[in-house]
Amino acid sequence: MLLISLFALATPVSGAWKEGHNALLPNATSGAGSKPLHIIALLDKDKGRLRWDSMMTQAKTHNLIVHPLPWLNANDFKHKSLLTQQSLKISLQKGLELNVPDEEVLIIAQDDTVFHDNLRAELEESLASLPQDWQVFHMCPRDLTGGSNQFPHTEPVRFKLTRTEEYEATQPEASKRHPRYYDVRLMQFMIREREHAFLGGPVAFATKKKFIPQLLEKLENYLGQTKNDDACLVLMANESHFVSREPQLCISGNFGHSW
Repeated sequence: MLLISLFALATPVSGAWKEGHNALLPNATSGAGSKPLHIIALLDKDKGRLRWDSMMTQAKTHNLIVHPLPWLNANDFKHKSLLTQQSLKISLQKGLELNVPDEEVLIIAQDDTVFHDNLRAELEESLASLPQDWQVFHMCPRDLTGGSNQFPHTEPVRFKLTRTEEYEATQPEASKRHPRYYDVRLMQFMIREREHAFLGGPVAFATKKKFIPQLLEKLENYLGQTKNDDACLVLMANESHFVSREPQLCISGNFGHSW
């Protein structure tokens, strides 16, 4: 059984989650029999309580322990991107402070994240499918789930990617050889072909504590630039970074903007 700690960053959200839109699918056994997952939530001053309530509801389902990080004041930053960069940085730094083994899996996530109804089992299976040298696994790639915009006549399916031919073309063997993930070729395509490529929807990725110093070092190269945290993560990717293909392990709660 994986030992996992979970961190939550602040992100914009609305009351839709509480009313059932994008609500957590029922599964009372998702975290049963497993050790608790530790969540550190970076909460926004105005919308933090609503996000907190959604996280606490999920905590009961998935056997999560929620620990709050102080929110950041948007007035202290000239641009939202600078705030999100700092949010990512302090969450990674908090991961280093956690008293867990270096091999332990940590999840960095924004606090409007709505996790898969069977999060624990699906995450464990996805991570087990990755090459042994994996370092980062992105769980909620929004740039891959914009199908409702491209195909307005279709209804999105929760936790299922709306894949397009261009994404599949980056690795046509994926459906047979590694159906649960895309490799770095996808990120390379996004950087090459997309003006605004990003890997957040919301930001949520798995890593191990021992890899956090490398991630912080890479992040330093982009601090101060007008790039959101999820855009930085695309640029930070290398051959040890992967993206969830199917199932997608979380979605946005769609709680509205708060910045």
